[in-house]
Amino acid sequence: MIAQQNAASKGGGSALSSGKTSFLPCLGLGFAVSAGRRRAMLGINGITVRLGGRTILDRATAAIPPGGRVGLIGRNGAGKSTLMKVMIGGLDPDEGSIDMPRSTRLGYIAQDAPSGAATPAETVLAADVERDELLSEAETCTDPDRLGDIHERLLAIDAYTAPSRAARILTGLGFDEDMQNQPLDSFSGGWKMRVALAALLYSAPDVLLLDEPSNHLDLEATLWLENFLKGYPATVVVISHERDLLNNVVDNILHLQGGKLTLYPGGMTVLNASGLNARHNWHRPRHPKMPSAPDCKIMFRATAHGPPPPNKHSPAPRCWPKCSRLQP
Repeated sequence: MIAQQNAASKGGGSALSSGKTSFLPCLGLGFAVSAGRRRAMLGINGITVRLGGRTILDRATAAIPPGGRVGLIGRNGAGKSTLMKVMIGGLDPDEGSIDMPRSTRLGYIAQDAPSGAATPAETVLAADVERDELLSEAETCTDPDRLGDIHERLLAIDAYTAPSRAARILTGLGFDEDMQNQPLDSFSGGWKMRVALAALLYSAPDVLLLDEPSNHLDLEATLWLENFLKGYPATVVVISHERDLLNNVVDNILHLQGGKLTLYPGGMTVLNASGLNARHNWHRPRHPKMPSAPDCKIMFRATAHGPPPPNKHSPAPRCWPKCSRLQP
């Protein structure tokens, strides 16, 4: 069931303005539903949030550029996840609004992991609600004119290439062909969250919101995600403590400190020059001699008895502990 949410600003009430946005929380996935792709401008206007008597966000204001890949950073407890909840409409601010073009498709991962008898492939394909509805209608439609309209729309949204696109995303996130066709309930929580991430990426929203997306990923899947995000044709806002991911993906930094927002165009290089980089608790950077993704793939598949014996084709044994810690 699609929940309709009127995004018209109501003073200090609903944070979303400039149109109507529909959210579909489905199998660990939440995204706004509308037709078409746009490079949306996202305006954060004077957002104030007070929780338990403490001001978390204090008239926070920023303009996210259309098509920007933005890294939202700040100290632990600064309010990054709170701001993202306001952006998706999950938390009403005490003051301010989030402005975006009418019918913007805004995507995020819901808190609950997907589950049930559906397979990862079926779950990802179900994220495209329009395709699902059109295919169902085509099975029972007897009106030739309407049937022609349905097939024309299916062609316009690349509905017939959808299974291969879904499979490519799942493969990138570590699911081989056999895993893609197993029931969700056969997977651990970490792998289920990978399915939710795959469904979100497949749905291709106008504004893609990611909160620590590499948490459940190994190195190989993280590298694939970085490449995917670098080529993403719409707006991305990502929270991450992985400095390498931000270095490789973002072209703007949104810094949250003292409840205020500052946008730095230029990505992590600007942060390095400003000295702000040193103030954050980043995860340990990847080792400069970290083995390549194919080498790590071999190491992940090794038995629990330890690393494979070294040879001229394998990475040095000292790299094994660094890779093994990255397993989901």
